Amino acid sequence: MPIIALYDNVIIRRIESPNTTASGLIISSTSSPDQWTGEVVATGEGKILQDGCLFPLTVKEGDKVIISTKSEYRAPISVDGEELYAFKEHELVGIIYPYGTELNNSFGIDEELEDEGEEEEE
Repeated sequence: MPIIALYDNVIIRRIESPNTTASGLIISSTSSPDQWTGEVVATGEGKILQDGCLFPLTVKEGDKVIISTKSEYRAPISVDGEELYAFKEHELVGIIYPYGTELNNSFGIDEELEDEGEEEEE
């Protein structure tokens, strides 16, 4: 059954961390008790600001994210026998990208810096 998140809610499937690294080191289950990772299953369209404008979310379906366990406790939501969790986007700590991925930040800062550099060269 598909699930649709509303507004600035993000629906997440918890990803269990592997017990060993690629080189074979065993990772303790208590090594990072303050965070866990998950995969974004669904997102809402965004947060409605006080002036009525819609501020789009940064995360999208398929993103791997870090969630702090210090966020307000969330009971799992059962959808077709699968445990999912709902968070507000501001409760997520970050997005995990594979090594080597070229990152562009969603606020356009990179483009502004490039434009400034081009003006100085002229």
